[in-house]
Amino acid sequence: MIRLLICCLASAFTCITSIEKAISAELIAGDEIVLARQFNIHSEILSEDRNLLVYLPASYGMEAGRERRYPVLYLLDGPAYFNATTGIVHHLADAAAAVGRIPEHIIVAIRNIRTSTKATRNRDMTPSHMTSGLYSENSGGAASFRAFLETELIPEIDSRFRTQKQRVLVGHSLAGLFTLDTLVERPQLFNSYVAIDPTASWDGNLVARKLKSRTLAQSGVAARVFIAEANSPHMTTAEQQTQRDGIRSFRYALEESGRPVQESYRYFADETHLSVPLAGIYAGLLSVYGDFKKP
Repeated sequence: MIRLLICCLASAFTCITSIEKAISAELIAGDEIVLARQFNIHSEILSEDRNLLVYLPASYGMEAGRERRYPVLYLLDGPAYFNATTGIVHHLADAAAAVGRIPEHIIVAIRNIRTSTKATRNRDMTPSHMTSGLYSENSGGAASFRAFLETELIPEIDSRFRTQKQRVLVGHSLAGLFTLDTLVERPQLFNSYVAIDPTASWDGNLVARKLKSRTLAQSGVAARVFIAEANSPHMTTAEQQTQRDGIRSFRYALEESGRPVQESYRYFADETHLSVPLAGIYAGLLSVYGDFKKP
């Protein structure tokens, strides 16, 4: 009886394996759907190669849209939020989804580099060097990274793809800090800024202090900014207060500055610092495109 049972189980296993192989063969034989292309750009400013993921909307390759140009969404911490962002943009913009709340976008996701000697996220996203504390290692390179965006990356994307001058910058946490700092330093570089639970408390609320020191004449062109704030119960009470004070200080400084910036803010009570990017990107794009009219 035991021998018969073993034979039956072996036969069943062989059958299942054969079915799995057949299904796998069918999947492999199917048409591949490519959602993005990947390439490197060498930066003379940063003295390194940077890797990019670029998403093109479905209409980009259609014959009817050969002359059409698209706004560009630049996504910091690229691979971490690339799938979520392409899904959100597709849902809100693609004709197949029929929502029509924002325009279709080219999405450029910038990958961070991490080696034993480099912490490029700390370096690129922080506007000043700190000698101690979280993220202080290799900090203070935001100005150079912004120069890379402005003089190397954006011109390269514009030369390779059919782009508009409409640009959106999206960043979370430290990348949200960089997003706000770019709004302060180079407001004309992007039309819209989506800062998701930004670390605005960096260096004693530096971005707010810089904003207070600028006059209206220095403000540049009009822009839109959306700031998302998360509820992070995993943080200590002191950490929560520091995070909230940083965001509150920046918003107050922006209001007092008189800059021609349209600001929107939303608190996500059900999201933590790590879960808020999905909801923040969705709400942020709806906010900065609040007056969009479907063609």
